[in-house]
Amino acid sequence: MIKRVVALAALACLPFHSVAGKPDLPMPIAQQLPVELVPLQQEIGVIVQPNPVGAFGLIGALASVAINKAQVENGEKRVAEIRNLLLDYRFNEQVEKALRAKLANDGISPQPVISLRQTEWDAASPADVLLITPTYHVANTFEAMTVALRVQMVHREIASNGKAKIEIRFGRDYSMNIPMRKIGGSGAGEDAQRWIAMGKPSLERLIDHGIEQTTDMLVYDFSSAGRAEAGKRVMNTEMTKFGKEIYKGRLLRTDGESVWLRQGNDRYQVVTGYHPVDGQPIAEAVAPVAPAAPVDAVAAPATGSQGSP
Repeated sequence: MIKRVVALAALACLPFHSVAGKPDLPMPIAQQLPVELVPLQQEIGVIVQPNPVGAFGLIGALASVAINKAQVENGEKRVAEIRNLLLDYRFNEQVEKALRAKLANDGISPQPVISLRQTEWDAASPADVLLITPTYHVANTFEAMTVALRVQMVHREIASNGKAKIEIRFGRDYSMNIPMRKIGGSGAGEDAQRWIAMGKPSLERLIDHGIEQTTDMLVYDFSSAGRAEAGKRVMNTEMTKFGKEIYKGRLLRTDGESVWLRQGNDRYQVVTGYHPVDGQPIAEAVAPVAPAAPVDAVAAPATGSQGSP
């Protein structure tokens, strides 16, 4: 099971390369927008992470990685105990719950029609649909856990040859990375034990937090403020200092414990969050991320709306 999840998680974390043209979605996208949730995973995955979590985060780091069989097997062995702690965690149900609570808004749709996509698309499926693919995984280095949403606005139709023709009109990744703070020179084995020592309730709270935050990122990105901010170029020189780390990207929100950043431009644009932990059990639910000081104070000058939904 884990081997299959590794490949799927790797695919889900690659940036979009196939979105044609400038995304230009109306606001709202539709009054009764069909939204399909694609339940890709039934358990936590392990993903090969060749580089330490740092300025560039996890998203996009796997574009040129050839997954080594030995690395995968090593990750499987060490992730087994974490996976066992979370075997009865209902990840897809939690994502669906968050989407149903938050997607009805002026930026996406006042009355979204949310369904699960359990089978291949057929002629009865809506032509225009918002596809949301959630994933969650731990790096094989155990430096971080990640919850991510891949969001695609898709147009589908039956071609003259009877085959399905799919056009992706918009795509963006939203992720919350949960890095484990280093203690001395701790390696993968020590870090894996620190995740395990946190215990099942704390791990579930962290994943819940990742789901809440990525869903909030999606809602924000399609709001008036989010669309305007997304249209401003993110300069290569833009950096955000958070704690002892410096991340590449423009600051969107922070509450001192978590931070959101916008990275990249146009079809390569992503929204990435970080919520570092120190391996201690979490007594209460993680607090939501509050808006930062005005985004314009740290944003680069606007140069059009190529990156907006």
